[in-house]
This record gives sequence, C-alpha cells and structure tokens, in this order.
Amino acid sequence: MAAAGLLELSLAVSEPSKAEYYRKYAFAILNTLLGPEFLANETPGWEGILKHGIYHERRRLGVDESVMWGEYFFLSA
Repeated sequence: MAAAGLLELSLAVSEPSKAEYYRKYAFAILNTLLGPEFLANETPGWEGILKHGIYHERRRLGVDESVMWGEYFFLSA
C-alpha cells in the first residue's frame, strides 16, 4: 500500500520538508481509506477491513473484495 511506503520513506529522507511531504500524502491516503466508502466496519457481513480491493482484474479474481496484503499494509501504516 502506498501510504505505508510513503511513511517509511518519510523516515528515511534527511530533508525535513521532503519527510513532511511524504507524511502528508500518506495521511491523505489513510484518511480516504478510513471513510465509509472503503472501511468495512459498518458493512454487515463484509469479511475484511477494507472494501474495493482487487487481486487480478483481467481474470476477474477478487474484484471489489478485501485483499489480505492490502489490509496488512493498511494496518502497518
């Protein structure tokens, strides 16, 4: 997930303005994912944390479902 990577990047750079830039965008992504469109906590019967994930679009596998590695990086962030 991009937010987790951006947060790690913010810790790796030495320039404070770049670190803040990466943190800002990581939190923007996380705030979006915490909204009712993506967070499944109020969706009865949903088996996962995040909605609208995708595993393999061309093969139509795991389309518009929860995807465990996306949830792993979401929790990591």
